[in-house]
Parts: sequence; C-alpha cells; structure tokens
Amino acid sequence: FLGLADDLEWPGLGRGTEMWQKCGERCIDRGEGRWSVKNVDQQVVLSMASCTRGPTKDTNHVDTADFLLAESKVTMVQENEGNLGAILKIMDRAACLSAEILAQAACVTLSMDDLKVFQQCPPTHRVVATAEVTRAFNTSMEVRAMVHGVYTGTSKILMCESFFTFVALGPPAIDGSRAKVQLRKAVPGSPHARANFHLAAERRKLRFKAAETVRAAISRSVATASVDPIGLDRVRETKSLGDLAELDFETMEIVFPQHTQHHGTTFGGVIMSWAVTCAVSCGEQYAHGPVEVRQLDEVVFREPSTIGDRLRLRARVNHATGDSMEIGVRIEAWAVGGETRHINSIFLECSASGLRPLAAMGISTNPNSVRRFAAAVGRKDVRSLRSSIRIRTFPGSVELNLTNQHELCLTNVGQAFSLRASPFDTLEVNVDEIDVACRVEHIGATSRLNSSGRSEVDEGLTVGDGEMVFLKLTVRLPRTISASDAARFIADTSQRTLWDQDVESYAVHRTLKDAEHDDVVRMVRTLGGGQLPVELVLLRSIRNDDVNGTYLLAFRSVTLPQEACPSDGFVRGSISSVSFFIEPSVDGCTLRYIIHIPPALQPAEVMKQLRLGQLAPESWVGRQFASFSKLRYVLLESVKLK
Repeated sequence: FLGLADDLEWPGLGRGTEMWQKCGERCIDRGEGRWSVKNVDQQVVLSMASCTRGPTKDTNHVDTADFLLAESKVTMVQENEGNLGAILKIMDRAACLSAEILAQAACVTLSMDDLKVFQQCPPTHRVVATAEVTRAFNTSMEVRAMVHGVYTGTSKILMCESFFTFVALGPPAIDGSRAKVQLRKAVPGSPHARANFHLAAERRKLRFKAAETVRAAISRSVATASVDPIGLDRVRETKSLGDLAELDFETMEIVFPQHTQHHGTTFGGVIMSWAVTCAVSCGEQYAHGPVEVRQLDEVVFREPSTIGDRLRLRARVNHATGDSMEIGVRIEAWAVGGETRHINSIFLECSASGLRPLAAMGISTNPNSVRRFAAAVGRKDVRSLRSSIRIRTFPGSVELNLTNQHELCLTNVGQAFSLRASPFDTLEVNVDEIDVACRVEHIGATSRLNSSGRSEVDEGLTVGDGEMVFLKLTVRLPRTISASDAARFIADTSQRTLWDQDVESYAVHRTLKDAEHDDVVRMVRTLGGGQLPVELVLLRSIRNDDVNGTYLLAFRSVTLPQEACPSDGFVRGSISSVSFFIEPSVDGCTLRYIIHIPPALQPAEVMKQLRLGQLAPESWVGRQFASFSKLRYVLLESVKLK
C-alpha cells in the first residue's frame, strides 16, 4: 500500500487525502503503517518503509482469532527498469513482507518455483508487485507473487507470476542460531483464496516429488543409455564435442550492504537477478543472438551469503531443442580466506528471440554431460506438472498412461477448484431446497457477461464457439450429517445406485501407481428408449483438507491404453468435468455439485427451462435434479438408521 503525505500536492489530482479517495486499491489507516515520500528532481518517488500490522495500543495482547490470508496482501510499486532481474527483486521483497505480516516474525526465502514470464510491458508502464500468503503450514508458508505493468490506471498487463516458500525464524540464540517458529492458523476468505489454499497443498506435494522425478530420469538414461549424441547446429559446427565447456559462462559478484535484507543476508531476489543475467549471457553465447527467459524452475536456497562474500556464478546449457533451451546456473560463495560453499542452483528455460530454431544440443560421452541432459528432461516433466495446476482447460476424454497420470490428476483437481472459485450467476430457482446457478466458461478466458452483469446464456442467448456452460446445484445439510460422513458416502461405489437413478453399475476399474487418492472408475448409465447404455471411464480424484475439513471428489473422462473402444453392447460417453464439494459450516455442511452441460443438450435452452421452472422429469436437467435430491434424502435417512 502506498501512502501520500496530506500536505503534498499531487499534480492533477489534489492533495494526499484526495488521492487516497481516487485510488482503486484498498487502503488502511495510516496509524498502522509507515510511509516514506521522497522528492527527486520534482518527481515524487513513493516507497513502503514498513507494512507491519497489528495491535497498536496494547502490544502485549495476543490475538487468538483466525488470521485471514487476505490480510497478508502487500503491494509495491517501482519504475519499469525493463529487465527481469529488477522484477525478481521487487517480487522477493513483496513476498517477504507478506510472509512476515502473517508470521509476525522474521522470514527467510526457502525456495521459489514456477516463475512464469507472460509478457513484457512498455517502458511507460509502472511495475506493480502484489504478494499474498496462499497457505500457512507448520513453520513454512507459500506466498503467491504477481507483477503487473500499469499505465495511468487504464492499462494493466500481467507480466509474471511465481510462488515462494518462506520459513519463519525466532530470535537469535546465544550461539547465533535461530529456531523455526510455529505459524498461527490462517484461513482463506474469498472463493479464489480458498481455491489457492487447496491448490497450495498440491503444489507442496509436487515440490517434494520434483527431486524424485529428476533422479528417476537420470537413472533411466544411465540404465538404458538412451541419450544418443545429436548433431550440433551451425553455432557449434567448428567445435568438437570436447570443446563444449568453452561455451560455459562465468561471472563474479561481491555482496555489498545494498544487496542485503534486514536480516543481514543477501536478498534472494538479488541472487536470482544475477543468475538471470549470467544465464542470458550464456544463452546468447550459445545462440549467437538475443534470448528471453520463459520460466524459472524451483530455486532452493541452500545456504545464505552475507556482506563481503564473493559469489561465483557459472552458467551452462544443459539441454536445447526446437526454439528453447534449459540453462543451469551454479552459485558458489566464499569469504576472503574462507572455504567455498555451494549456496544455490537455478535452472531457467529460455527461448531464442526471432532467430532460427536451435538444434538439439550435442551430447558427448562424458557421464556428467549425459547426467545433466537427463536431469533437464526430468525437470521438463516437472514443469509440465506445475502447468497442469495453473492452466484451465476442459477437454473431453484424454488418454491416461504412466507418463501423464500425475499431470492429469493435478489438472483434474486444479480445474475443479478453479471452477469452485469462479463466480456463478444465481438463477431464481429453488427446487426441493436446492439452489441453482450457472456459469459460461470460455476456454482460457473468464465468464462472458452482458451489460447487466448476467451471463448471456442466462438470457436465453446462444453459447459461442469454445464456450462451456456449467451448472451448480447447492444444498445445505443439517448438523447431524458431518462433511466426512457425506464425502465417505458419495465416494462409496456400492452406494451410487441408491441415489443416482441413471446409474446401472459403478465400480473401481483400475488403481494408479503412486497415487493414493486417485483411481479410475467405470460407470454405466442407462438412457432408456431402447438406446444402448453409456459406458464412462472416469479419472476420480479425492482430496481432503485437514485444516478446514473440505472434501472434493473430481471426475473427468479418460481413455486407457488397449481400451479405447467401448465394451460390447455399450457406447462410450465422455464427461469434461464433474465435481462434488462438501464444506463444513456452523450449522452443518454444504454440498455442491458442479457439472458441465453437454453442448448436444443446447445449454442455453436448458438454462431457459430452469429459469421458467420447466423441469420435465425425463429431461437431462430433470434427472440431475432428481438424483441430487435423492442423494440428500438418502444421506438424511442414513443418519436416522445410525
């Protein structure tokens, strides 16, 4: 948050107080923060000196209420310097401040991963970084940082996004060591915060799995010797395989006071900025032309560096194919007369800017070269998994195999939570205490709304190409039914036929290796009217959040190898996305059912029937209502039997 002194005149806008009223961002009382204003050559430069919040009257008071994650939001602004290094610095500072607001203690960067660079902004835009804690674990927390380019409030460009992991530290002990601090409970508020809260657990699992994936790729390449030498491109046509080390790039830096944070150690953003500069120089040396950074893989800070340390950054191209390449940067530090320490390793994915495609990098028979090449392939798989959590796509049936099962599971969970957080348009329909809402989802975009703020499909208009309509049914269950009991009942394959009138059979078809909470189920639905029954092969993902007790059951169609054709006497059906959410509340729990309306059913016509209350029992929407209502009834009856 940026503050202006009340007595400072802002050209064209008035004094500071008036500026606050025109600011689109949420502001807080000036008594809860300290702002600094500097006048340099008649240009106002704003900076945030502190963003600490908390009780100002009684400092000994301990607030036992749950902390809202939204209260950790931090916004910082700086001029656009036109390079990624400066953006990484402001992202790290904003993320650190956000973490310390929640922890109420000093925090240090443990890792940074999944940095996606979307686009650059013109020099006329200012750089605005926002950071907010997505989830607090025991002693660590995940912070989401985003950077936008903003120009006079009329243009806003998303430049990049990343996720940081911070650890809270207590005061120094006698020997100088600092123990980790147990974090207070933090809860999400908005639907989007709840979605990020749940997905943070998926990203955390992926961080633990990343090293295992890379080791497995190295083992496969060594065991099968599958990495064959590939011809070099024209850039290296004059060099032999033994001369590849000459394409490495090395640079050195000294840590000065301006490079350190308030803990006395080097800012993680500064180190990443130096690493980007070194990697880009290495890439340009390889490509004989400019390159751009697309993405940063996981960055783990192994050891800190302090004022006076010398840093050596050594970059090398590990893998190159098509128009992209992976560059690894090894960072070592040492004090004068001290031992050399390996403090960091950073891996970047870069692309050539408008140049000829890069040929695949030649691999020598050197075991280290083969190992680096194989590890780069493993990290590419991890990047694909991370993208599965971020991308919102709703394709039909896709093939499920050993190489993509983790990616599909993450996509299945990610799109379910993404839909749960999206705004739905409530319809004035209430059938058997069931609330109804709908949403028009454009692939890769947001809901299409008309001037009145309602979905165009709700007005009975046609659904455009590439748009999907989702129906959400919501019912509230009494206290006698717990969220865990409801989730267990819905997940029980033997109970499905009791409440879903269209299901003839429903059973687990196949278990997945290394996936405890994901499996493949086979469902047979009857359509009546002499039509063949529909066979559905669905990926089922079950998630349980131990913090707030929310349960998710997400389904999507998949095709198994050697089972692409339906069984005899059946037709193969497809479902893009179906999910059940069971969320505990004060007076019981809430059950939500979100399903994609197939285009063949003319979603606009279905919504029109809903708005008019024309629910024919034999229609698709009528059967959905009947099954959902029966589920509520069966749940109530099961409690009575207990």
